[in-house]
Amino acid sequence: TDLGPNWSRISGGDFGGSGAWGTNGIGIVKWTKSGGLDRIHYDRHVTELSGDYQVVQFLMSKLPEIPVLLDSPPWNELRGRVNAAQTSYVYARVYATALKVGCYSAGTQHVFDTVTGLTNKPGQVWRLQCGTDDGVTAEPAEFVVFRNDEEIWRGDDSGDSLYGSDYRGAGMAAQATYRFFGTDQWVPGEIDVWAAADYTAA
Repeated sequence: TDLGPNWSRISGGDFGGSGAWGTNGIGIVKWTKSGGLDRIHYDRHVTELSGDYQVVQFLMSKLPEIPVLLDSPPWNELRGRVNAAQTSYVYARVYATALKVGCYSAGTQHVFDTVTGLTNKPGQVWRLQCGTDDGVTAEPAEFVVFRNDEEIWRGDDSGDSLYGSDYRGAGMAAQATYRFFGTDQWVPGEIDVWAAADYTAA
């Protein structure tokens, strides 16, 4: 029902939805359906990173489902620069055919960009890089998202995100969405590996 003792969780969702997001006993994190309403689990690893420049990544072995009709799509999310209360962080939100990049600053969402029409596949590694540093110029407000070794998006935060010693956490999140008028759920993808590290110039 959860990711274990090394993770801190906050959950939410419209209309009090439910559903479990946890390990299946053989190393894969997956969603277990419950009901037909939206449910989100936000997880932050208890070990913080050392600096503002971070890399967070996961290997997604199964993609989020693609809904039909007017249902909302489920997603999986990489999270960097997460504060202890999980009200401020930068995210890369992966859908079956799209990517959304943005941040929450003291609970207020700012979307940097949305990339649609992607040909995502199971088994790809997604990586969110918070801040860039080529050894000459450091840009803490620039972010990059990679799919395997392909750069999918690069941009800045327009001054919306926060960094510093209070924003050193890393984690991930997942959302299941309502399906067929509240009788079932569209579920997020499955994660084989998650990792986070401080980023420094090569």
